[in-house]
Amino acid sequence: MNTLPRTTVTRSPRAGKRSQSGRKTREVKAQPPELFVRTQGDYTAHYAQARIRVRKGCYQYLVWRDGDKTREFYLGKKESRTPRLRSPAPAAAEACSSSSSRSVRGKK
Repeated sequence: MNTLPRTTVTRSPRAGKRSQSGRKTREVKAQPPELFVRTQGDYTAHYAQARIRVRKGCYQYLVWRDGDKTREFYLGKKESRTPRLRSPAPAAAEACSSSSSRSVRGKK
């Protein structure tokens, strides 16, 4: 069975585009994990829900309620995750320094 080669089909400009409104947008929100702390009762252990509290932007505490009291446990200082500038590649640094140190001028 012989088949003919495909011919190019001219389409209208709108034929290849799809509408964005027809797509379902999925929002994925990160939910924090549930944290529990074991508290001592009279003769049994109870579990209280806990959360992490950050004070002054860097000090982390684990906080939970024990009856009428609020208890907390110091976890430590947060790490600084600020972006840092990278040094340029060695080859690029050498090329820049050699070209800037060499000044080409005519003789007077």
